[in-house]
Amino acid sequence: MEEKRNKKFNKNVLVMIWYLRNQKNETVFEVEVWTNQIDNWCFVEVSPSVNIQNYSILLLESTHQINMIWDFYKLSELRGWLWEEFFVGKKNDVKYYDEVIEELRIKLEWIAGKYNLLLIQD
Repeated sequence: MEEKRNKKFNKNVLVMIWYLRNQKNETVFEVEVWTNQIDNWCFVEVSPSVNIQNYSILLLESTHQINMIWDFYKLSELRGWLWEEFFVGKKNDVKYYDEVIEELRIKLEWIAGKYNLLLIQD
């Protein structure tokens, strides 16, 4: 007999999307940040995505390919960063939303400056 789940999953609320775009305004990377709720637990989630085509073109044109590969690998792991670094020793809670946003903004501004990308917030 299958056990029923007692958890109530509420609708995700998408809060913010950031884009890193090249000088042609093509998206190279995006990260969605939203709040989620399961029962009474409200928490922050992120979902990073690299546009392989635009990233590959940027990479081929780069004179620092090894660094770029590492930097974009780290960006692709932002969900792991959130759970395994940012929330180490504390519970993921929406009260930390502003801190998560600030940390992500700093990371993305650094990458944008390093690779001459545009940082767009939606």
